[in-house]
Amino acid sequence: MEPLAEKRRQKIMRKILPLVFLAASMLFLASPAHGCSCMVASPEQMLEFGPIAFVGTMSEVVPNGNDHTLIFDVDTVLAGEVPAQVEVVTANNSAACGIDANVGTRMAIFANDDQGFFTSNLCSTTDADTAIKALGPGTPPSAATSPSANFDWQAVGLGAGALVLVASVWLMGRRRFAN
Repeated sequence: MEPLAEKRRQKIMRKILPLVFLAASMLFLASPAHGCSCMVASPEQMLEFGPIAFVGTMSEVVPNGNDHTLIFDVDTVLAGEVPAQVEVVTANNSAACGIDANVGTRMAIFANDDQGFFTSNLCSTTDADTAIKALGPGTPPSAATSPSANFDWQAVGLGAGALVLVASVWLMGRRRFAN
């Protein structure tokens, strides 16, 4: 084979081969998707998996990528230390076990404290009256604010944007010098 033709063939193979491997891995490594399904559990059982429990009214939904941050005005604490207003991070849809409720809905939430953020899911919620009946009248919320209330999300967004910009400029410069 001619040296020029061989170089051309190698260049094409370097571009096509990764695509072939990607397609093959998608075919052989893909698994079926599963929706969320919850086992029926009593409030006492939910408390075992979510040691923070409260009754509150959802006041706001803040989309955040694959998650939603739900803001609740808490009226009754059933377990743990919970402020008067709390943010709960959950998946952004019920198929991924995200809490599916409308603003103004009063419900009982069983949550975990995940490094300063309360997290919960569709399977860890129940009717407020059912939870109070099972766990007792509870206590008023603490005067403290939500653990993530003082977190500066705008600074995180600006930092991530700057990082993407720097990486893009670096990659473009690297490609320019490679040719």
